Amino acid sequence: GYIHENELDYLKRVSDIFGFDEARFEQIAAQHVLLDAGTDPYLVLGLAPGADREEVKRADRRLVAEHHPDRLIAKGVPEELIDVATARMQAINQAYNKIIKLPPPRAA
Repeated sequence: GYIHENELDYLKRVSDIFGFDEARFEQIAAQHVLLDAGTDPYLVLGLAPGADREEVKRADRRLVAEHHPDRLIAKGVPEELIDVATARMQAINQAYNKIIKLPPPRAA
């Protein structure tokens, strides 16, 4: 859903306490919302814009392995966290699919 600007500021302060840099905070935040026209899919996957297809595939596989609900269920994670993981997977899948549909970056 919707996150208020004050909530986002609070989460940013908490991320600073835990030592996350700005890029990691933005990646985590992007994984918790569904993509809209303004959300950078590379950010969701933790990649630089224009990353090559192999980097995109590696990042996707790593994130899927980390957040897949079935894997977390097998570890005995509580149901509330399974719901969070499911939402993250949806954002990760959306980002991956959006990038794969883009034309490949041109070689320099």
